[in-house]
This record gives sequence, C-alpha cells and structure tokens, in this order.
Amino acid sequence: MENCLDQIKNIFLGSNKTKLAVIGKGESITSINIDLLKQDYFVIALNDAEIFAHADTSVFYREDLVDSFRNNGFNSDYYIAPEDVSIPKEKHIAAEYHSFDQEGFEKIYSYFSSGE
Repeated sequence: MENCLDQIKNIFLGSNKTKLAVIGKGESITSINIDLLKQDYFVIALNDAEIFAHADTSVFYREDLVDSFRNNGFNSDYYIAPEDVSIPKEKHIAAEYHSFDQEGFEKIYSYFSSGE
C-alpha cells in the first residue's frame, strides 16, 4: 500500500495549484474566506471538515464519519482512509492508519518542505 503522504503529494502535484490549506472544524474555520480557499488553494480536509468547503482530499480513519460525508454528498474529490471504510470506490484511496505523535508531525513537515 502506497504511503499516505505520497498519495496526497501526487494528487497535489496533479492539481496545478501552488497553495496548500489544511482545514479542520476548529473555531478558526469561521474566519477563513471560503471563496478564496476554493479558487486558490489545494484543500486537505481533516475528518469531515468538508462540511465547510469543498476539499480536494479528505483524510480520516473513523467509519462513523461516513454518514456525515454521505449527508454532505461526498463533497471531496478523494478520501484517504483505511481500506475497510465504506466510501465510493472511485473516490477512495486506501491507506493504513497510523496515529501520530509530535515526532510524526515533524516528519510530515519535513516531507512537504523537502522539495522532492
């Protein structure tokens, strides 16, 4: 199974967008210009944050979020989630789930800033 970070990076590179936004459902989402986000940014939504804005990719691991996606019309272009999650096949990119600690976040940051 391909690395989740490689999958996201490949989708991003194919999008022809040069800006990246990662959105969640925290309070700060209400201060973001959603129209600007849609036009200029490759959007990665965490969990079911797609309820606020269309996402190029949503990343999640919990099966209980699928109802929220279904109710929202599966608004993301792709969903990166474990293989056994019930997402439409054409939108589902299977990935193993690994919880992250602070060391994991540093790895993600260095991966995207490496310029590879």
